[in-house]
Amino acid sequence: VELLPSGRAVRVRGLALHGTGREYGPNMGELDFIGDLGAGTVTFIDELRPGAPYRLSLKFAEGMLLATEDNEFGYFGVGVMFRGRYVRTE
Repeated sequence: VELLPSGRAVRVRGLALHGTGREYGPNMGELDFIGDLGAGTVTFIDELRPGAPYRLSLKFAEGMLLATEDNEFGYFGVGVMFRGRYVRTE
């Protein structure tokens, strides 16, 4: 996550894997978007599937990032998700 110079937007990039021990390799998903930062939250929405858009909400609070998803099943590959709590480890 990178705060852009305006201070009102962020660039979010990520890679998630599922099934890294599988014989033919894991399912993987890549995320790369720029979103407006409002009240400590940024949201990415993709209307790829009509009636069931994928939504990723990122909330920045108390030194961590909380990621929640809606309609994530199969969006990036079966079992691939970005939801969870993230903490900076510098």
